[in-house]
Amino acid sequence: MVWQQWQFSVEKKIEKALNKETLVVIDGLYSFEEYEYLKKEFKDVKVVLLVLWASKKLRYDRVGQRKDRKGLANEERDLNEILKANKGATLAFADYMVINDGSLNDLHTKLEEVYRDVYYALD
Repeated sequence: MVWQQWQFSVEKKIEKALNKETLVVIDGLYSFEEYEYLKKEFKDVKVVLLVLWASKKLRYDRVGQRKDRKGLANEERDLNEILKANKGATLAFADYMVINDGSLNDLHTKLEEVYRDVYYALD
């Protein structure tokens, strides 16, 4: 029940932002269908798809350190996301890919570069 309330709250915030803004940068889509939905339902919004990528070893190390994600760092999870959740297509359709192989500060610097690029590319 709590999860459903949280999910509903997040969905409403996203919908509000999409109805208010003309450009959104999105990371973390779980399927290509989510991308198609955004493009179909919010035609007046430019959707910029961002993907964060890290090597398999680094990704597994990081997930293994998180208390809320223990046991999720394995190839079975990755294959499930690619084959069943259709997550591979979001990688192929990404407008920007950020290599997340350094510190948190490194990631913030790379994201700032993407945001600047998106901002200055506006028509």
